[in-house]
Amino acid sequence: MRTAFVTGARGLVGSWLVDALLARDVAVLVLERPQAGRAPDGRVSTVTGDLTGGVEPLRRALDEHGVDSVFHLAARSTGAAAAADPAGTFEVNVRGTWTVLEACRLHGVERAVVASTDRVYGAAPQTRLTEELPLLGRAVYDASKVAADLLARSAAFDAVPVAVVRTTNVYGGGDRNHSRLVPELIGAALCGRPPVIHTDGSPRRRHLYVEDAVAAYLAVADGLDAGLAGEAFNAGGDREHSVQELAEVVRELAGVELAPDVRGAPVPAPLVDRLDLDCFKLQAATGWTPRVGLREGLERTLAWYRAHPGVLTP
Repeated sequence: MRTAFVTGARGLVGSWLVDALLARDVAVLVLERPQAGRAPDGRVSTVTGDLTGGVEPLRRALDEHGVDSVFHLAARSTGAAAAADPAGTFEVNVRGTWTVLEACRLHGVERAVVASTDRVYGAAPQTRLTEELPLLGRAVYDASKVAADLLARSAAFDAVPVAVVRTTNVYGGGDRNHSRLVPELIGAALCGRPPVIHTDGSPRRRHLYVEDAVAAYLAVADGLDAGLAGEAFNAGGDREHSVQELAEVVRELAGVELAPDVRGAPVPAPLVDRLDLDCFKLQAATGWTPRVGLREGLERTLAWYRAHPGVLTP
């Protein structure tokens, strides 16, 4: 890679991905909305616009900057926001993905990676989720990501060297979304209040540390030269952990005694109690494997927020 274009660069994974690309001496171009107000960064070039602004502005930006690699991470990414504005969600997540892919096709990029999610599997009857399963996402957010996932893989048959990475719950320093579990647990610990858990604490996921997520995106991008175009790959942590387990680890690492406020509500449909991603395909194709276990990842995340006081203040 020489020059990479990143959408969603202000998000949790996107910001860490930009740093990883810069560490590889890759020139980085990011898409920035006019109202975003990003602080100037001499290492990163910016194109002002958004995903719904049409193909031509993006194609021109790719041409002008000589972009050879694209990482499309931008999306409306929470279920609540999607449910509140279904039309806007499909504009961003579906039309926006098509716009990026079409700009890639017209420009002739060498590789593109599109971010997806384990939510595309929906309420799959299988416990272990492999990439060959049908995509059964039913909520507005889930359905929009199913459509984007299919669009990306279909673009590979239209001369776009693109692959999809489906991640499970990603966590790490820099996540400002209070509705997510890890920011809530750590924010509560740092503020000295009980964290709120809206379920009974039993739902299980393969939580993935952000640097491992970035490594998965880069591994797939590197592998596109070796025939991975048109494929989807799961990326998750080394094993499942329950919400209650995460709460206990954060409490111990933070040195607080406050028990979580467990509301005990059932997991609302169409969410499910358990999503266990099988990551063998990605490991076999690229050699990627998660390197940061849950305890170490939460310890790093807690240290990041302690070094950046006020980030999790509502």
